[in-house]
Amino acid sequence: ITIQSGAKVGAIFGGGYLASATDHVNIIVDKEAEVGCIYGGGLIPNADSSKAITQSVNIEVNGTAGLVYAGGRAAVDVSLANSVDLANKTANNWVGESNVTINGHVREYYGSSFSYGGIGTVNCTVNGRIYNENKTNPYSAVCGANGYCGEATMTVAAGGEVGNDLYCSMRGYVGNITLNNAGTIKRVSLNP
Repeated sequence: ITIQSGAKVGAIFGGGYLASATDHVNIIVDKEAEVGCIYGGGLIPNADSSKAITQSVNIEVNGTAGLVYAGGRAAVDVSLANSVDLANKTANNWVGESNVTINGHVREYYGSSFSYGGIGTVNCTVNGRIYNENKTNPYSAVCGANGYCGEATMTVAAGGEVGNDLYCSMRGYVGNITLNNAGTIKRVSLNP
């Protein structure tokens, strides 16, 4: 999936809708292109227990993205126990591996899925900027939000910037987290 220069897109999903399986996906946002939200995995609507599985995704933002989730958009109103299988290290909304490269501008970044989803391994490299100028107290997270994350790494390269608060992890089941910084990070915290 390539969003070309000059285009504006509301949302991109790297996986399918409801019960679906996707192998490998490349999502590229060109310079001068703008995307509201990028989800590395699929979409499961609220209160649904379908399985949306994405094996791997590469996300490259050279333009602008409002929000990037390395994983998918999991269902809300389904319990954690019915969404995440901790014994088998998987979830109903699952991304096996996600590689995110931010060369442009991303307003907020989360290294897993929205809600009770899961991700095996996520690697994020920030050569550009993560900064939300439009929100009071914005933040991003190396690891995701509420579900399962096996391993998350963020590397802020020389010249890269995280201009708002950066949490190492959010709520949920969190595995190993690594943060490498050769650039600029406003403030780092273990948890929100």
